[in-house]
Amino acid sequence: MSESKAEIEVLGRKAYVFRRTIKDRGSDVGYASDRYYVKGRLPSGKQWYKCTKMGALPEAVRVAKALWRAALEERIDALAEWGAVKKTTVATIGEILQAHERGIGRASLKLRDGTGDGYRRALQRLLAWALDLHVTSTRGTGRRVAVDEQAIAKLSSSVLTADLVDRFEAKYLARAGKSPVQRERALRGAHTVLRNARAVFERRARKCFAGLTLPDLTGFLESQLNEAEPVQHKELPDAIVARMARAALELRESQPALYVVHVLSRHLGMRPVEIVHAKVGWVQRLATPETIHLQDGTRREVVGVMRIEKTDEFDPKASSGWVSLSPCVWEELRPWLEGRDAGEWLVPIADERARQAVVYRAHADFVRPWTEGHVGKGYELRRWGADKIMALHDSLEMASRFLRHAKTSIAERNYLTRRRITAPITLADCGL
Repeated sequence: MSESKAEIEVLGRKAYVFRRTIKDRGSDVGYASDRYYVKGRLPSGKQWYKCTKMGALPEAVRVAKALWRAALEERIDALAEWGAVKKTTVATIGEILQAHERGIGRASLKLRDGTGDGYRRALQRLLAWALDLHVTSTRGTGRRVAVDEQAIAKLSSSVLTADLVDRFEAKYLARAGKSPVQRERALRGAHTVLRNARAVFERRARKCFAGLTLPDLTGFLESQLNEAEPVQHKELPDAIVARMARAALELRESQPALYVVHVLSRHLGMRPVEIVHAKVGWVQRLATPETIHLQDGTRREVVGVMRIEKTDEFDPKASSGWVSLSPCVWEELRPWLEGRDAGEWLVPIADERARQAVVYRAHADFVRPWTEGHVGKGYELRRWGADKIMALHDSLEMASRFLRHAKTSIAERNYLTRRRITAPITLADCGL
């Protein structure tokens, strides 16, 4: 018996349990059905087949034997009764995840593989937190805590309730500190996990679950988490950044990869995931330098840009855009640009895991001594850069453009620390 088909024998006649290949209208790409079917040739020579209504092979084989026996014995009433009976056992989490993964390949479900993977992992994470389903994994280097995928796959989908959401929130927040900043950060993380987990069941994905019986998901889909209290992020003083920058100069020779990460974070405000995927070809010199005139009458020269755009390996979604490079920053990056192929990784580490370790862990460790008390260690330089752009242009729109956000409100709420000064209302405004 394979994972996708099986052969059965009843009353000396063989039949086969299998998944049908289905094609969406207008598509040449086929995908396996969510339910198993049974087919065989009757003594009369007629080809016979019927849906078992089962999504798991062991259950499908059991039902298929009963149906095949009824067909051979010409018990029409039994077959008609089966056709009218609806499966009452709800699907397992494993069946739901498998059906969703298969559905990603459908032409009618326009969802990137990586996005679908993220949704399914979020559902597993939510269940693991709420139900304490974690295991210690030794995969890769070192030991780490991971979700117990096997235990989660066996769960009935009836656990997806409003109570599960409440338990997830309580368990997830229990790991957070007591300060408002730590609680706000944990709540934002909980909201992200819940939003992505619910996306498994979004309307366009419902057709993935044809043949599976789902429970009432109203409570799970509509239950609300507590809202995070807005936190005014602390400003990172220029003097602290200057001390950090001087310390970073020592990395140029000893840890060049870490130095490149720091420069990209400090001067371009790049996200860690963008730095991991950045290639030499993203950095482009302008044919003619451009001069930017600022509000205070000064000007700054732009000699190049960092083009953060969609590639085969990376999709920034709504965060694509260009970030300007000054002459001095270009000179800092020049040793890692000249003589290198455009397709090479900008952070000079070929192995992706090793590159991620430098971008996420090593850089966070480096900036930590100067950013105690701040929300996100790796993001503090990104916030500092947004504050700088805000001060240079006196424009929330320009700061949001630097951060490459779809909405200016995101930058204002989560990144900018400088209070905007408006013109005061005078006595003359009211006729005095």
